[in-house]
Amino acid sequence: MPTVEEIQTEIVKSNAAVNETLKAIKTQLDNHEAAIAEMKKNGDRPEATAEHAETMKKLTATLDGAQTSLAAAQAELVALKASTQHDIEELQKAMQRSGNGGAGGEAFKTLGERAVELIQENEAAFRDYANGRAPNARLLPHVTLKSFGDEPIFRGYEPSDLKKALQTNATTNFIAPYQIPGYIPLRRRRLRMRDLIPIIPAPGGGEIRYVRQTGFAPTAAPSSVVSITQTGGLATATVTGHGWEDHDRIRIAGANQAGYNGDFYIKVVDANTFTFTVPSGTVSPATGTITAFRMNNYGAAGWVAEGATKPGAQMFFEERTARVQTLAHHMKVTRQVLADMPGLQNNINTDGIYGLLRAEDTGILYGSGTGAEMQGILTDPGRQQYKWSEGKTNDTKVKAIRRSRTLVEMADGEASGCVLHPTVWEDIELETGSDEHYIWVNRMNGLNPDGEEIWRMPLVLTRAIKAETWLVGAFAQATSLYDREQANVRWSDSNEDDFIKNLMTALFEERIAQAIRHPELLVEGTFDSAPA
Repeated sequence: MPTVEEIQTEIVKSNAAVNETLKAIKTQLDNHEAAIAEMKKNGDRPEATAEHAETMKKLTATLDGAQTSLAAAQAELVALKASTQHDIEELQKAMQRSGNGGAGGEAFKTLGERAVELIQENEAAFRDYANGRAPNARLLPHVTLKSFGDEPIFRGYEPSDLKKALQTNATTNFIAPYQIPGYIPLRRRRLRMRDLIPIIPAPGGGEIRYVRQTGFAPTAAPSSVVSITQTGGLATATVTGHGWEDHDRIRIAGANQAGYNGDFYIKVVDANTFTFTVPSGTVSPATGTITAFRMNNYGAAGWVAEGATKPGAQMFFEERTARVQTLAHHMKVTRQVLADMPGLQNNINTDGIYGLLRAEDTGILYGSGTGAEMQGILTDPGRQQYKWSEGKTNDTKVKAIRRSRTLVEMADGEASGCVLHPTVWEDIELETGSDEHYIWVNRMNGLNPDGEEIWRMPLVLTRAIKAETWLVGAFAQATSLYDREQANVRWSDSNEDDFIKNLMTALFEERIAQAIRHPELLVEGTFDSAPA
């Protein structure tokens, strides 16, 4: 018995043959018609014209017959195709019955065939249920699938149950889900603390000794302090005609109470009085022979008459030590999971290094400088400090940040970055005016490819800084990171009893030190309260 495909091929061939015949007849008709027209034009004998006319009539009749025969042949072929298709279907049914234990047995179908058939029979129900249009859709009919054993798999399941079976990796799964190798690791943030700070390869040894300049001033004698008192940690000092400015760094010495001695950033009250912060438990008033000396007027250069003595200047230094400290963490993974999940090891490496650098941000900011911790910026006593409440009336957070930038410039630095907590940046970007328009609009900055900046400073957004705090500074001038071992990862099965347990230990580690040379170029801001 010919197949449906063979019949279809014969139909195509027959159509082609008939079409060629029709073309030939049509060509002959055209030729005779042209000949008759030529005879009439030339006045040829009527007998010849009649002869050609008769031939043309016969050809036309032949053409009509051929077209009728073609239509009949096509109809016959269509009927044959339908009959053959029916015979094939009946034969397949018979084969299925005989293949499943005899003519009376249950039809044998593969698992895939029955699943497709089930979905086709209930296509509308599946579509409605999946789209939420039929939450109370009827139960599907009982189905037995015999492709892999005789245990029925579906017994009156709802469409949602079959949908789960087709999509999940359960025992009834039909379509195995695609598993992305490993997982998607955390990506690095756009800018980090180390992106603001010069990175220098650390030389040999476990310590880095460096010199910090603490002052550059005239050789003039210090000014005498008339009195110092303190209330709640705010000290008020009197120095007759001091001539100093807000945020000048003043060195006070000679007080019998240690809390008053040291370098302080002052706030000027008037020509004779200024305030500064001291430990709140310091005894008041101060006693002793107390002096005050301005440390940040950058020498004593001045105009000098011919033959006159030039003014003298002096610098103040202190030697400091930055210790190379280790920052690390580790984790264990079975050898089997590394083998079974391609790409997992690389993803673990990425996240492990990310966690290391996240902790590095915290260390750069808050490291205590004691024990195993390196010195951080916001724990260095030489940094400047500014409070939101110290600003002018109606100052917003973004205005407070701008005023802290001024303090960097007052210390002869050029602010090169700002560090904010993400929630603070959210407050700034969402701030609106009285007409509900957004006040803050970002402008592109070449140092930050994502364009996030504030007051022409690249912006580092990190949870490593406290939400009530911000940091502005001339980072390249103020501090450096000495990198002994860059962040790296090492894998081993030799840790503890990893080898006999098929475990692998990943160790993420770096060794760095921070040398803060000019802390006065770093300003810590505090969002305490809006100024009244």
